[in-house]
Amino acid sequence: MNIALFFSDTNEYAGGGFQYEISIAKFIKNNFKNKYNIYFFCTNKLTQKILSDQNIKAIYIKKNIFLNFLYKLNIFYNFNLVKKIYNYMSPFATFVSKYKVDLVYFLSPNHNAMYINNCNIITTCWDICHRDNVEFPEIFLNNNFQLREILFNTTYTKSYNVICESYLTKKNLAKWYKVDKKRIKIIPLFKSINLENKFYKLKKKILKKENFLFYPGQLWSHKNHIYVIDALKVLKRKYNIKINFYFCGSNKGNLKKILSYSIKMGVDDQVKYLGFLNNKEMKNYYRSAFALVMPTYFGPSNYPPLEAFSYGCPVIYNLFGSEDIKFKKIVWKINISSPNSLVKTILRMKKNKNKINQKVKAGLDYFVSIDDNKVKRDYSNIFKNFELIRKRWH
Repeated sequence: MNIALFFSDTNEYAGGGFQYEISIAKFIKNNFKNKYNIYFFCTNKLTQKILSDQNIKAIYIKKNIFLNFLYKLNIFYNFNLVKKIYNYMSPFATFVSKYKVDLVYFLSPNHNAMYINNCNIITTCWDICHRDNVEFPEIFLNNNFQLREILFNTTYTKSYNVICESYLTKKNLAKWYKVDKKRIKIIPLFKSINLENKFYKLKKKILKKENFLFYPGQLWSHKNHIYVIDALKVLKRKYNIKINFYFCGSNKGNLKKILSYSIKMGVDDQVKYLGFLNNKEMKNYYRSAFALVMPTYFGPSNYPPLEAFSYGCPVIYNLFGSEDIKFKKIVWKINISSPNSLVKTILRMKKNKNKINQKVKAGLDYFVSIDDNKVKRDYSNIFKNFELIRKRWH
């Protein structure tokens, strides 16, 4: 059976999306290359080079800019008409035929999945946060909400399987997009490529921490950096406590707002933008930070807490409902609507080093307990079941 994995225009600056796609591609390659013919393809030369550096040989398909324009036309014109034009011009049908692909697995939400009509597809849904948080500019500007709705409505219902990371996402996919629950498969986040095996072992000694909060992530407004700055102001003025805030990631338009707001709040000397960090630099910041802080509105699945667990870094995090109950004894929970919640959490942490060490150990234990064999079984079942059905016509 021939399986093709499709990458978005991923690169290191894409943050968690990059880690997610690379992690799954390497996992499938390592575990299934002897059972199936696995192909990788992308539409970006830089992505192809990055994949090559990760020992993944990807086939480059030249992107047609006009096709992206057609995708956005779906907002204003009849989808069927646009689809006919797209299918006529699309290079993907040729690729599928040339390599006799039976199943295309889109590793991220991707509009190209809308136009594959000569083989079966597996699609990915990271979250449905555009429904939960319509207020943010990254959702309501540039027709992003409408484009997501078109993508979700036209790909997920026709997918052999939809891969998501949480029960919350599965429930909402079935609720809002009428996807058959039996076709939605939950594969939670597992160990990412940023985490080297030597760090998986439980650390007996907790490293000495420095006086800064660390927040890795792209600079979107929903990441809620402003919340941390509000808490810094309260700590400084009310409790005479100064703690630094270091953040990193590609700028998605909110950097100027974050820095100017820190000046307005009188804590700009405590706030530092680190730019883009490579894996080694990221590891060093995790291991020396007072804590990871992540007051994001989007979830429930995010890579930084998992990375922090692996490096022995305390985690201050917003939990997303009942399925995050497993993190209750590991993270320091905050209410992202109240900066005072973060203030009180930091004050408690500074008075209770034993509790910090207990939670850090619990985080390391949780990380070590992640079972890659279960992930292998899940993918094996997906591919086996499809192969069984495929015999009916192939």
